Amino acid sequence: MKKIIILTFLILSILSCSTMKNDSNFISASDLPFRVLKANYKTWTNTNQKTEGYQLKITTNSKKFPLDTAYFSHFKSYFVANNENENPMYVATFTIPQAENDIILDKNPQKEFGNKVPNISKESPFELNQGEAVITFFYKGEIKYYKIFNIEEENN
Repeated sequence: MKKIIILTFLILSILSCSTMKNDSNFISASDLPFRVLKANYKTWTNTNQKTEGYQLKITTNSKKFPLDTAYFSHFKSYFVANNENENPMYVATFTIPQAENDIILDKNPQKEFGNKVPNISKESPFELNQGEAVITFFYKGEIKYYKIFNIEEENN
């Protein structure tokens, strides 16, 4: 019984250390080397290709710290910069994966034999609520993470 308790404690300790390592790369709003001026997203649909997704737009006040990656709605995408204005805008486009094959559902299990297991894996390592995103950028030679809250949905 003592071995189980010690093993459980050891596993929890190791897991908490790995979590702390990730948390050390998160940066607070007060330590952020730039300001997020605007953050919004819109949904899009391409009826020709039968795809849909999100477009996340982040505007900052500095070109010194380009944004790299966005995690939004369980997906990951890379930013594309638009530096034409004084305040750069970064856009990340997320395509929602479509089902590859139809699934046969039948009361006879033999008819369902050829069904493939759907891929439901998340690409985002973060648990995000509606209107939240995590952005990454490089600061002092390290990758840093910043969580943005209250991202507004843009009207289409």
